[in-house]
Amino acid sequence: MLGSVYRSGPNRVVFQTLTATHVIYSNDRTIRKSDGYTSHPWTRAKIPSLFNCVDNAHAALKKKTLRPAIAQPALLLHNSSVEDNVELLVNLVKDGQPQDLSKTGFYYALDVISQSVFGDSFKCMYEATNRWMAESLERGNRFMYLHLAWPSLFQILGLFVDVEPLAYPQYHQESKMFLDLCKKSRERGILREQGSIFNLMKNDLPKGVSDEELESDAYSFMRGGGDMVAVTIAATLFYITQNRDILEKLKHEIRTKFDRSPPRLDQTLESCRYLRACVDEALRMAPPGPGVFWRQSSSDLVIDGVHLPAGTEFGVSIYTVHYNGDIFHDPKAYSPERMIVKEGETWTDRAGLIPFLRGFRACPAQKLAYATILLPIARFIWEFELQIVQPGSVLEEETTTDGTRLFPQVDVFGSRIEGPVISFRPRVE
Repeated sequence: MLGSVYRSGPNRVVFQTLTATHVIYSNDRTIRKSDGYTSHPWTRAKIPSLFNCVDNAHAALKKKTLRPAIAQPALLLHNSSVEDNVELLVNLVKDGQPQDLSKTGFYYALDVISQSVFGDSFKCMYEATNRWMAESLERGNRFMYLHLAWPSLFQILGLFVDVEPLAYPQYHQESKMFLDLCKKSRERGILREQGSIFNLMKNDLPKGVSDEELESDAYSFMRGGGDMVAVTIAATLFYITQNRDILEKLKHEIRTKFDRSPPRLDQTLESCRYLRACVDEALRMAPPGPGVFWRQSSSDLVIDGVHLPAGTEFGVSIYTVHYNGDIFHDPKAYSPERMIVKEGETWTDRAGLIPFLRGFRACPAQKLAYATILLPIARFIWEFELQIVQPGSVLEEETTTDGTRLFPQVDVFGSRIEGPVISFRPRVE
């Protein structure tokens, strides 16, 4: 350890400063994803998705493949899916029975994304049949971490044997089930003549991109989106229910702007600055991907005064940056106000907020993610009184000196979470 720099392995260096963040996660094409991504078990038939593609030229082509998925027609289609599933979610919780949001939120996210991407929902909220996916995706994240921890081992073993069925037999079987489920969802969507992001991508496929590559990228939406949405919804409600002043301020904003009818994905919801600030502050304090997203450079680099020879793996710990007191004042305090940019300000704490990363390899689906997160929280606040039943979990939970509890999460490349458990009572005027 040398100040803000940590050597985490023989060829790995971790930084925790804002300057390093801006250098590493940038548009510099000489910096790419590390070789460790190539060995991970999310590869479908050895065809990389945008997520585990390490070559920047190939990644640029894949971004063209994904472009229709984040264009306006796809956003409209996704927003319709969000609104449909939020109605189902509200009906699910309104009986007042306690809901573990780590589970309910994940099922909601899977239903939204499957309906958007394939045209037909997995129906996890109301049917138990496909709920195995939630735990399976966490297992996939854990295996991902093993591959990133020692990528050369898995790459060498991969020359001789198919590692996945030997090392991860359960996940290997679940991966086949997942692909079959996605295929059937697509087929049902076609039969029902439902629009889908998959079809938008297929109709605008760049020259030279195969159907197999398209499927690999479309399926990566499912693998990456559910965890992020579930963690953020759970963390936001965890923090706002701890602070009455914050909760009342959020109630006032939502119930004033939507005085006659429930929130929808429209300009009025976009104008809810405090709601967005509450979500962004939860993303800071509980980033869904809290660890290090490794990068390599084809040439020598100097970052924060540290010389990195070509081939060195380096990155920034997102959780550490988000709790860096030099970037965020009183970082263990949940303060949505820090995320509101005031008129005339040129610098805010938002400069250190990196849950989606930045630069050329940043998450391309941020608008879709925010829509999926903001609307259910707005509906909960508009329609219900929230009562926390069980704030904690079996996971280790930290309490600050002023008594504030920090949202418990375990870094498994994504996040393993439990709770909070909340009951939703009819709104009191």
